[in-house]
Amino acid sequence: MSNMQQTFIIIKPDAVERGLIGKIISRFEDKYFQVTALQMRWKSWVWCERHYEHIVNKDIRDDLKDFMTAAPIIGIVLVGPNVIATIRQMVGCTDSLAALPGTIRGDFGTSPIMYNVIHAADSEESARKEMAFFFDSETDQTHA
Repeated sequence: MSNMQQTFIIIKPDAVERGLIGKIISRFEDKYFQVTALQMRWKSWVWCERHYEHIVNKDIRDDLKDFMTAAPIIGIVLVGPNVIATIRQMVGCTDSLAALPGTIRGDFGTSPIMYNVIHAADSEESARKEMAFFFDSETDQTHA
């Protein structure tokens, strides 16, 4: 197959709490992308700080940390031809209210903007870094 790639996505807490896990994964499997790793994790503020370090506004970053640590999230590695570009197209734009119908965010996302149900890596380099960091248990929260 041409241009086989792997990428990384995160199903966010809002989607987990709303029971959208299967619907989201089905869309990728329907597109013949293979799930090669999947894990549900509770992430810590340390993980969020690093994952969202590109967001300069501290207030927004702190809101994201509260949101992303309020419930478990699911990290998924997907493999397929042109998987990065295709999944980014399937996911839709960051703002769910502006995302096109038929995209994951357009169909399932809500407001505020962080309630956009999913994160998708934007490049092979980002995917590699995000996978390694997500599956590192040092950044998990502990739950009794």
